[in-house]
Amino acid sequence: MAFLTDGYQTLISFSAFPVFVPQSVKEKEVQPPDLDGMGEIDTTTMRNLRFRTKQPKHLITLGDVKLRVQYDPQAYSEIVDNILNTNAQWTITFPDASTLTFYAWLDKFVPDSLKEGEFPLADIIIHCSNSDNCSNEKAPVFVAGPPCVP
Repeated sequence: MAFLTDGYQTLISFSAFPVFVPQSVKEKEVQPPDLDGMGEIDTTTMRNLRFRTKQPKHLITLGDVKLRVQYDPQAYSEIVDNILNTNAQWTITFPDASTLTFYAWLDKFVPDSLKEGEFPLADIIIHCSNSDNCSNEKAPVFVAGPPCVP
């Protein structure tokens, strides 16, 4: 096992239209999805004597992916024509060459205000669906990078 020591070079790609990344946008920051058990189930009853009891839920939520990107204005047409609200496989490649592949769709593309003397960036939000286009549940797939040789 090797721990990441630097976030450089984390990349993302979109299977349905792989030329979107990196031709129309270049990753500045990539926030991978979080994993969320969505809290507890309160199992407390009137028969409890001292403590409230609870149990974990069974289903897991794969959270949003957030990107900070440099963009080509052509990204507007590529996003509208090919990516916005299109459920497909996305892959995050971590600096150690590990990958996380999941089903998701691009939900938002939000450019910053353009100002003289400032690097133009945009925010992208990707929602993980965990299902293919036939409504089959699809778990994210993690593949480890090559082993670290000391």
